[in-house]
Amino acid sequence: MKPKSNPQTSSLLEHRLRTSPRGVSPAGKQAVSADAAKVEVWAPLIGFQWSGEQREIIDDTAIRPGSQYQDYSDPAIASFISKDEEMECRETRHWLWFTQPAQSPLSSGANMNAFLFSLWIARPTPTYIRMRFHRSEAGDHAVVRVLDRFTWIGPQVVETVRDTDLELLEHILPATRRTYLETERLRNALTLTVRGCTTADWRVAFLSFTAAASHLLRHAGRASLARRVSTAYSVLMRGTGSEPDEFVVSPNQFEYLFRRGSEILEGRDHRGQSDAARNLDDLGHFSDAMRKIWRTVLESKEIATGLEGNDTERASFF
Repeated sequence: MKPKSNPQTSSLLEHRLRTSPRGVSPAGKQAVSADAAKVEVWAPLIGFQWSGEQREIIDDTAIRPGSQYQDYSDPAIASFISKDEEMECRETRHWLWFTQPAQSPLSSGANMNAFLFSLWIARPTPTYIRMRFHRSEAGDHAVVRVLDRFTWIGPQVVETVRDTDLELLEHILPATRRTYLETERLRNALTLTVRGCTTADWRVAFLSFTAAASHLLRHAGRASLARRVSTAYSVLMRGTGSEPDEFVVSPNQFEYLFRRGSEILEGRDHRGQSDAARNLDDLGHFSDAMRKIWRTVLESKEIATGLEGNDTERASFF
């Protein structure tokens, strides 16, 4: 008899297909087997420039010195990574470390992306992860090549991470995980935003941010979708105590960015796409606006609950 499918499991499998790379060491299945109660995951944070040595983020997640990882000689690791890859790992100063149940509803890839997404909200840096190393309590090892890497936008990126950025990351990381596991509409927006952060094509990023903004902000009303979304954006930003001149992106500019995303989707922006500087500048502004929206949502359970409603309920909320 075939086991009945669980909607949450199906969603998780879909997420794994999206986030799991095609390279997994032969011992990979053993490292995440049901026999092991816990899985420990290590991942070198390439491009992560921080003056500290190590820091606990939350109970099961920390930033640790790369020198603490010493499993390179294990056959499952040594037979999979190249000498150049090993050297890059050894030379990477800071590593992401976390532990989770072997049967966690959140995959290790999703956990990794939750950290990178939360870091992106706190500070858009050139940080990315190439490899993820697994170690089970049973002593099995595995390594995964990460092909979906967080990218960065030239006009937006900052090189260094500050302690205040990590304080914000500590605050929003649990909410990021909860959003993926416990919501529906917001989870779709989260997945779309992450896709916008991991693509190397600016058009795909623009379309992903446009779709995510629609998932987050659309509500019932007679105005155009772009106007309704920009109005909701303005209301959301005012709710944080900010005045319009303090917004990271003005409501008018946000409406322009949303309309441009719609024009790209509908094939009406092909002439304007030849201006590379404008494209990256607009994408950087859109990314900054999405970061601010997500920070506002993740810092307030009331807002997150309001945005999980249908379009009519959202209209009342806004």
